[in-house]
Amino acid sequence: MMEFTQNRYIILIGIPEYHDDIKRLPYAANDAYRLYTVLKNCGYVEEKMFLLTQNIDNHSIIFNPPTLKNIFDVIHLVVKEARPSDIILFYYAGYGVDIFKRPYLLTQDTQLDFLLSTAIDLSDLLKRLQQAKAQRIIQILDICRSHFAENRTLNSKMTSEFQEFLTQPANGHATFCSCSANEFAHESVEYKQGIFSYYLNNALEQGVGIQDEFITLDQVVEYVKNNVMEWTYKRKLKQTPFYISKLPDTLILCKNVNKKQAIDFVHKSHNFRKPEPDYIQTDIEQETEFDTAVNSISNRQAEINTFYNKKILNKRLPDKVNVNQFDEIYELLLKNIDSYIRDFSHPFITIYRTEPVELKVLSYFINQVFEQFINNININEPIKDTKAIQIFFKNAESNAPETSLYLNIVQFSNFYWIWYCLPFETLRMQGDFVPSNPLKIDYISLRPPFIYNTEKLNLLISDIFRDCTETLIDWTQQLHEFQFSKNKK
Repeated sequence: MMEFTQNRYIILIGIPEYHDDIKRLPYAANDAYRLYTVLKNCGYVEEKMFLLTQNIDNHSIIFNPPTLKNIFDVIHLVVKEARPSDIILFYYAGYGVDIFKRPYLLTQDTQLDFLLSTAIDLSDLLKRLQQAKAQRIIQILDICRSHFAENRTLNSKMTSEFQEFLTQPANGHATFCSCSANEFAHESVEYKQGIFSYYLNNALEQGVGIQDEFITLDQVVEYVKNNVMEWTYKRKLKQTPFYISKLPDTLILCKNVNKKQAIDFVHKSHNFRKPEPDYIQTDIEQETEFDTAVNSISNRQAEINTFYNKKILNKRLPDKVNVNQFDEIYELLLKNIDSYIRDFSHPFITIYRTEPVELKVLSYFINQVFEQFINNININEPIKDTKAIQIFFKNAESNAPETSLYLNIVQFSNFYWIWYCLPFETLRMQGDFVPSNPLKIDYISLRPPFIYNTEKLNLLISDIFRDCTETLIDWTQQLHEFQFSKNKK
């Protein structure tokens, strides 16, 4: 068992509020701040602890708030300074989402319309941590808390793809996550914390049920898993934390002594009339009344910088869409699509498109799928205008499935959609083969002025085509496996 002598770099991130239209996580700041306090009381060196959250009144914390840039600045600093005998602990409390089967973490300045470029690609983050000389790195993720935004198909539940990614750590790494596939990480009004983080802090702070001189990571994991599962089971919920480790030995986290209990606090909304941060300790009813009062005071609105260095008013309503600009927007999108089609390069696949018409003219079936999709999303705004194109994927392999992408541009009152559907066309195939995912459907929402940003549009169009191309390749692989197993019989 290793001794408790190494330098320990601690990166703690808690994100309760976001610049974009993302639901608040009122206890995420509590989770990060309490763990910061507990670890400091356990003897961790404050100069090697970096707390990234909002309005924490501690001048020794040099990286604050939890923006994309600040988070990567901290990681760069720690990776540069850590030595082989050191330990890095990365803790994140906030939203984790699955985008195109890739895991992402949201930051304070994440833009929902441009998630791929403003959220943290978790694979990129872990690769950066792997560049450190430290031979022991721990990731603790309190993620997948709840649905984070209205009218979005993105799922904030833990997906099987997200969990599978986390269960493949590099050598010397360990990952402890708040929940398993198809589960949410729950929060407690009573504790004013996420349940996972609450029991994590209890284990370190109180050494509950542990009689040894030191508290190890394995002991903490067992305590947290058992208590989280019991707490949720009693409330007819389900949350199963999971842990995977490729650490070379048993890791000591702290000495097992009675510690002064960290003080819980509830993070206030921004008060733009005062430069200093504020905190209150209250119950959930008082918090709701306080938030309502703050949001009703118009003179507390102020301009804030976003990731794109543009100015927006806090709580400002979205820009209205000019009803006469649909043709202009559509031509801009079509230009980006044609540019991608012209530059598309694949050894077996060629693509081309039809002229724009209404979706129901292209396909009655796909139009029904679209209307059902709209009904299920429960969008209250009427559709102002819409045009669609059909993009054919021609595969050079004679035994590969042929299909086409239906791409529908939709104008609502305050935003646009790029809605797309890639169906597996079984009538073109002989035999009884049907893939496991015969209908690929998704959409991207755009609001002015982002829709005029050619660079961002190119990125979004590229992601759509990449998603559909990967689906087509997956269908081809499934078909080949089906044919192989059928020939063996």
